[in-house]
Amino acid sequence: MGVPAIFIVAVGAAVIVLVAIQLNVLLMQSDALARQTALIDRMTELATRQSQIIDASIAKHSEPRTEFIIRAYDAATRMIELAVTVRNGGTKAITGLYAHLFVDATIGPVAVDRQSTYEVASTDVGSYHHFSTYVAEPIFPTRGVLIWTATIGGVASDREYSIGVKIVTEEGAFPPDADAIGLLLSTTGVRVQQRKA
Repeated sequence: MGVPAIFIVAVGAAVIVLVAIQLNVLLMQSDALARQTALIDRMTELATRQSQIIDASIAKHSEPRTEFIIRAYDAATRMIELAVTVRNGGTKAITGLYAHLFVDATIGPVAVDRQSTYEVASTDVGSYHHFSTYVAEPIFPTRGVLIWTATIGGVASDREYSIGVKIVTEEGAFPPDADAIGLLLSTTGVRVQQRKA
């Protein structure tokens, strides 16, 4: 007994329909895979860009530098007017800093024009007038901000006096070593004290 021809045609048609459905599923899977590949490429591109942004951000840093300018010296009253400015030599803005000014306690009185806390600080090398203040205004790269104008009395024209400034930002303390006293003040200017070997 043979298989009726209609049955063979029906089975053939069913196989063709199944093959067509499978081909359609394969095409849909191929399309989904192509979209996933495009999405992965875009995610890789975004991750690379994000990494570049992070690297650029890390490379930015602030670099506070202190400048001193003797504005005036009155020999009769032995008063000196000293301007203390912080400049940013880095590539990132300094957003808030604490500034500390140390002036040899053998001279005085000392007054500053910015609201500051004051104490007499003693160290193993002597006593200092210690002023500290918070500076909220940002200091952008290549810019500076006048921190204090200090009026210092009792300055003899033939002597040098120890002074120092320490700046503390979110990136650390400047100068980085613990010793902020390392400068010498005279009526002609401020210079770096020679370290003993």
